[in-house]
Amino acid sequence: MTSTSSLSQVKLHGIAAAPGQVVAPAWRWAESRVHASGTDLTGETGINRLQIAIRDVKAALATKATGLEASGAAAEAGILQAQALMLDDPALLDGASSLIRKGRPADAAVAETMAPFAEMLRASDDEVFKARAADLEDVVEQLRRALHGVSDMPPPPATPSIVVARDLAPSQTAGLDRTLVVGFATEQGTATAHTAILARALGLPAVVGIAGLVDAVADGQSVLLDGDRGTLVIDPSPGSVAHVAGPKPLVTDTAPAVTKDGRRIDVGCNAANLEDAQRAAAAGADGIGLLRSEFLFLGSDRLPTEEEQVAMLEQVMAAMAPRPVILRTLDVGADKPLPALPQPAEANPALGVRGLRLQLLRRPELLMDQLRAALRIAAGYPLRLMFPMVSTVDEG
Repeated sequence: MTSTSSLSQVKLHGIAAAPGQVVAPAWRWAESRVHASGTDLTGETGINRLQIAIRDVKAALATKATGLEASGAAAEAGILQAQALMLDDPALLDGASSLIRKGRPADAAVAETMAPFAEMLRASDDEVFKARAADLEDVVEQLRRALHGVSDMPPPPATPSIVVARDLAPSQTAGLDRTLVVGFATEQGTATAHTAILARALGLPAVVGIAGLVDAVADGQSVLLDGDRGTLVIDPSPGSVAHVAGPKPLVTDTAPAVTKDGRRIDVGCNAANLEDAQRAAAAGADGIGLLRSEFLFLGSDRLPTEEEQVAMLEQVMAAMAPRPVILRTLDVGADKPLPALPQPAEANPALGVRGLRLQLLRRPELLMDQLRAALRIAAGYPLRLMFPMVSTVDEG
């Protein structure tokens, strides 16, 4: 462990993974241990349990991916969507089922089936493939926990805290409650790993690769996490705390974008909720080029009414007024289902019945509610519509 000390404070050094500085109590991440349970995981019972576990893990990944998209991290949501596709690989179920029929329990069968694939990916010189190895191991661990009925997330801290852990998997990072987790530090990891990429997308300061971290920090101990310099200070002095800058501002210049020859360039943004629109307006954005309508449908086991959609859209448009907004109608499918809109499994959900196809083919009333709400809002604000996944002239 690389460390320096000054009076009572100790500074640990690692790798800067996500920018920002924050001071909070340390929350030592308590991994839920998977013990042998009384559940029968062999024979046909084991195969049935594995099929259920695959279904449950896919649903959990879809929920987390949808949450990332609603936070404006659509590209990073692809990390979890790729994990869900791993669960669809016939090699997983077929290989594990074969081992289960030979007497292996389902959890061991999954690990043994996927281990050669993970080793092959890790042996690659390509960092992208190495990251895929970590993703695959994360999927295996999620399945093992699901088979034993163990959560992949420990109970959250009572107050906003900084996670201190040996490592965090991508699925665990995406599941962090950002009202109670304000940053994290880990012993393992790199700045290019998917966990670090997710931290940057979520706006969570992070430092990784701190050797001896878990043994050095006590639960509840005050720590200063510096995701810019890659350090963690234990028991920081009042002077150190006073210099904490907080998360780096995403925007430092809100002046209009003008070329040297005097031509004005409009700069818009993507938005996934009201908070994004408010930040965009404060940053001086000239409009919203993509407002993801999924935020209207999240957090409920029922679909919003036309009136509810009007009320939520009104808040977004008022925040941006008089600037224009382009609203994309609902874009969900089997790859990222909503609790209120379950979809049957598809071989290739990314190109399947989703977006406009879903609404035209299966739920036309859903599209009509969105259109009526949008038209009512457009009477008073500069709102335009975008339709996702249009593939033919007839659909348009």
